[in-house]
Amino acid sequence: MSDTTKTQLDLELVRLAKRIEELVSTVEHLKEENRALRQRHESLSTERASLLHKTSRFARASKR
Repeated sequence: MSDTTKTQLDLELVRLAKRIEELVSTVEHLKEENRALRQRHESLSTERASLLHKTSRFARASKR
């Protein structure tokens, strides 16, 4: 293997290693964003259920 080929391979390995690091960072960011979105969804679902319950109680009370 010539020195030029070895240097090109080394540069390609460095480039690939950097790309892998970027992808790992992106995955971590997306995992955190997904966790936050799931938490927000759960919070909104709970709030919605509470509001539906209050609305149905109000509707029943106003029929009396």
